[in-house]
Amino acid sequence: MAIAKQQTTPSSLSTLLKKVRKRYSSQAKKSKQAKTQEFKYEIALVSYLDVLGMKDLLATAGADANQVAEVLERFRSFTSHDDYQNDLWKTHFVNFSDLAVRILPIMTDANLKYRLGGFFQEMHDLGLIQINLIDRGILVRGAVAIGDICHENGLIFGRGLATAYLLETKAKYPRIVVSTEALRATRDNSVLRAEGNSFAEEMSYLHGFLRRDSDGVWFLDYLALARTDCDSPEQYAQFLLKHKDLIEKQRAEVKAMPRAKRKGRLDKLKWLIALHRNHVAENNPTLFLQETGQKLRAFNVSLWR
Repeated sequence: MAIAKQQTTPSSLSTLLKKVRKRYSSQAKKSKQAKTQEFKYEIALVSYLDVLGMKDLLATAGADANQVAEVLERFRSFTSHDDYQNDLWKTHFVNFSDLAVRILPIMTDANLKYRLGGFFQEMHDLGLIQINLIDRGILVRGAVAIGDICHENGLIFGRGLATAYLLETKAKYPRIVVSTEALRATRDNSVLRAEGNSFAEEMSYLHGFLRRDSDGVWFLDYLALARTDCDSPEQYAQFLLKHKDLIEKQRAEVKAMPRAKRKGRLDKLKWLIALHRNHVAENNPTLFLQETGQKLRAFNVSLWR
């Protein structure tokens, strides 16, 4: 069916041009205000997070935008700060598609006065974010850095962001890595620790949760956090089983791929399998069998073959 071309009369064109000029004038005014605004860096812990498998999700969802939106809305919901954190820490949050940036300023009045333990709080929050997202079948990769950052007038930039971004690209597996610079800063600056805590005391709270991986990189072991933070032994056991189910789902997807295209996904899968198997071996879920009724073999996963 042919669609008639709409004619533009001189009067309608004049109206259109007036709207364009008005919009341009408004944008120019905002730009001028931005130029006169004074931008300042603040030192902060910067966490850069990325949803894994976005390309595959888009391919699987096809024309179903709701399927993609559901994943991204969950990601945004769990990675953003709540009102309490915003008020107390003066946090910033930026989200674009499958990426999120969390900014925790260090030199705020509240932190300088009360020493709130920013490093521990951010590590703990990130671990809980991973647990909640994995519980919903979503894997993320990320990095935590410390450095100058500016988030003003819709702009975000600075060395802290650049460092976190570069570190995230090297994280490789479904893990959140922590820069050695952030660890050194926590050791050398009491403002990053809770009031009266030494660095050793602060690290003891993260014992088993913040650990070195086989490649020497510090990362957050969310399974270790689940072991201590779940509300009940049954909840912990159920999370382990969900983690196992996620691995088996990933295994089936990788096996269905042509061998030539498996490399990246297979490396991530093998890392997940090793993390899960090591956790089961170290923590002996038989301690929880009396309440859950699960058999030991139900918790573990087999090696890739």
